[in-house]
Amino acid sequence: MSLETPTTLLDYLTRATEYFAGRGMENPRLNAERLLCDVLRCKRIDLYVNFERVLSPGEVAKYREYVRRRGKNEPLAYVLGTAAFCGRDFFVTPSVLIPRPETELLVEYVIPLLKTTTPTFVADIGTGSGCIGITVALELPEAEVALVDVSGEALEVARRNAHAHGVHGRAHLVQGNLSDPLRAGTFRAVVANLPYVAAGEKNALPPDVVEFEPHVALFGGETGLDLFEHLLADMRRVLVPGGVVALEVGQGQASVVARMCQSYLPEGDISIHRDYAHIERVIVVTGVNG
Repeated sequence: MSLETPTTLLDYLTRATEYFAGRGMENPRLNAERLLCDVLRCKRIDLYVNFERVLSPGEVAKYREYVRRRGKNEPLAYVLGTAAFCGRDFFVTPSVLIPRPETELLVEYVIPLLKTTTPTFVADIGTGSGCIGITVALELPEAEVALVDVSGEALEVARRNAHAHGVHGRAHLVQGNLSDPLRAGTFRAVVANLPYVAAGEKNALPPDVVEFEPHVALFGGETGLDLFEHLLADMRRVLVPGGVVALEVGQGQASVVARMCQSYLPEGDISIHRDYAHIERVIVVTGVNG
């Protein structure tokens, strides 16, 4: 893309859109607009009322760098440094998975189950950016959350987000594998978006996912479900009577994971919930240790 000569906002926006479209990017105009909004610190509507504005050299340089990075398939969220989750912005880096809209369902189904119990201790396993656990803490002001991840770099991102959203006093960072470091008989709920992509599906993922997002947060072994049994086998130890487990799963995995839940938590009531694309995406088990 040639952006050598300073031109108007509309000219830069048009050229970036054409560049992205030429590379086969989905929603090229939206990507161009989101990047320019970040450069100018404005809303998208502001672009449309300032088409004739001439960008400063500093703005041009920053926009060119953003466009270059995005043009090399770097995810938009990593370029901008933030991603939306449940209506709030969270810091993200290549050390953490980018939050997806379907993951918001975990929060939507768990929150109502926890509103009647205080104090509430919730564990977010494989927390990454911390978006799930921090959102739970924001929605349940009496809740204490454990943000658990095997990656120290991911926990630093979660720490930053906990401070940004003002819940750092109730969000406790724990480094370790799955629920292993958690204290027994403590938690009312365990929520987990575990890696669930099968190793053999790597080549089917979009380039901006497989080339940039952390593989430790994406791939769950040969079947994609290697970590689920380990976690489920430990739930009776960490949960209080009547505990809740909520899991996100991949397409076609719900029935298999539901059978695992039945095997390890036979006393629990198991429900499967579909996402916005009508894919069975979330499994909730209530009444664990009941």
